[in-house]
Amino acid sequence: MYNRVSTKLQVEKGESIDAQRFELTRYAENHNMRVLGEYIDDGFSGKSVQGRPQFR
Repeated sequence: MYNRVSTKLQVEKGESIDAQRFELTRYAENHNMRVLGEYIDDGFSGKSVQGRPQFR
């Protein structure tokens, strides 16, 4: 599971790490999937993979 927010505005709009974790966990449960790992890039830009260490 990969969660990322890059700006405070995203968090204010309800796109927090916790909100993403909840939605992705619910999705996995509804599709009989198991979450085997979790990666979080909190505060990293999405412009480049190089700027997201957990994504790499």
